[in-house]
Amino acid sequence: EQAEAKAEQAEAKAEQAEAKAEQAEAKAEQAEAKAEQAEAKAEQAEAKAEQAEAKAQQAEATSEVHEAQLHAVYASTSWRITAPLRWVVSQLRLLRDHGFKQRSKSAVKKILRKVVPWLVARPKLKRFATQVAHRLGIAQRLKPLVRSLLASYQQSVCEGSSQQISADLTTLTPRAKQIYKDLKRIVESKQKDGA
Repeated sequence: EQAEAKAEQAEAKAEQAEAKAEQAEAKAEQAEAKAEQAEAKAEQAEAKAEQAEAKAQQAEATSEVHEAQLHAVYASTSWRITAPLRWVVSQLRLLRDHGFKQRSKSAVKKILRKVVPWLVARPKLKRFATQVAHRLGIAQRLKPLVRSLLASYQQSVCEGSSQQISADLTTLTPRAKQIYKDLKRIVESKQKDGA
């Protein structure tokens, strides 16, 4: 009886071991299937990445072709010949969109932005231009605009010269630096008093 009980126990253990082995085999098969799926997904992702890279290269090549074509158009004789016509068309569009009064003001401002600094450097011409403006009766209308343009021009000149001066100050002696500071203080106080 004991031998029979032991045999039954051994048989039960063997069955348990066989069941565990079957479970382990099933788990191994599942793991293998998951690994195969992961590998397939990785291959798909790699293929998509290669496609995306190919599309990017194609888009870059197309962009370079279009850019070369655009440069060719800009360099063409017809583009240069039709430039005045394109300018007139754009001015007509702006005139339609903004009206004659606004476009006239804009044109005067553009002209004055270029002329005012040029006249500032030429006092005789500046006096002549002022006299002409008075004779035409437009001096009072132009005065605020010219003042603002002069102020911005003088500010840009001052900023440029102060940068140049600050670079040159490093070469001055201590006494020369002190004289420069005193002069600068006097000029600034006169500018405040004049304002």
